[in-house]
Amino acid sequence: GEDGPKFKGSKVILVCGGPGSGKGTQCQRVAAKYGLTHLAMHDLIQAEVQSGSERGNHLAEAIKKGELQAVYATAVHELLSEAMAKLDDKTQGFIIDGYLGSAEEVADFENKVAELNCALCFECSDDVMVQRSIKRGQGSGSPEDEEEAIKRRVEKFHSMEEPVLQALEGRGKARKIAAGSSEDEVFAEVCTVLQGEGIEPVSSLQGAADAGAAQEGAPEDKKTPVFTFINGGPGTGKKAIAETLAFETGRGCISVGEVLRAEMESEPEVAEAINGDISS
Repeated sequence: GEDGPKFKGSKVILVCGGPGSGKGTQCQRVAAKYGLTHLAMHDLIQAEVQSGSERGNHLAEAIKKGELQAVYATAVHELLSEAMAKLDDKTQGFIIDGYLGSAEEVADFENKVAELNCALCFECSDDVMVQRSIKRGQGSGSPEDEEEAIKRRVEKFHSMEEPVLQALEGRGKARKIAAGSSEDEVFAEVCTVLQGEGIEPVSSLQGAADAGAAQEGAPEDKKTPVFTFINGGPGTGKKAIAETLAFETGRGCISVGEVLRAEMESEPEVAEAINGDISS
C-alpha cells in the first residue's frame, strides 16, 4: 500500500557511475558474492520496449524524443517495482544499476519502493571514462567521431547525475568508490564499503571454499573434483559471475565458449562441425 516502502526487509544497493566507470562488471561481481539480484535499468527498459506492450511503446517514444527522463516517475519506476516484486522472495536483495531519475525520484523510491542500504558512486576522471569506453569499442564510425560521441555521453551523465548524487549525499546514502584503479582493487574497496554497511557475503561461497579446503589434505586418488555449471543467455553476466565464484573459492574457471572458439581457430574441420551443430 501507500504506507511506506513495499520491500522493507530487502537489501537494496543503488549504483551510479558514468560510461566506462566499470560499474556493470562490479555489479555482477557484487551480485555473485553477496547473493543479490543485479537489475540493470537499461536491460529492463529494452526488454519492455521489445515486448511491444503499451508501456513499451510509451518508453520507445520517450527514448526516440530523448525524453526518457520525463517517464522515470511513472513507467520506469513501475518497471523496477515489478521486477523486484517478481524476485523478492528468491533473493537476498538487489543491486540496481542505472536508475538515474532525479533528486525527487530518489526520495520517491525510498518512500514507496525500498529504503536504500547505500548508493555506490563509482568515480573516475572523464579521461579514464573516455579511454575505457574507446577501448571497449563502443559506438561506430571513425575514432575521432567515436571519441566525440563518448565525450558527449560523459557530459550528459554529469548533468543528469549531479542532482541525484547531491540528493543521495543529503540522505546520507552516497558511498564514493575510486573507480580509476584495476577491477580487483575497485572490487576490494566495494567489499570494504559493503562490510561497513553490515552486508555479508553469502555463506554458499564459504561453503564451497571449505569443501575445497577439506580436500586439500586428502590423498590424490581420494580427491573429488567439485564442479559448478553456470548457464544463462547473452548479456546475463554469467562470465563475470563464474570468474567471481572461481576467485572467491580458489577454483579454476573454464569457459566452454572460449574453448570451442580456440578449437575452431586451430582446426577448420572442427569449426565446420561445430557451426553445423549450431545452425541445425
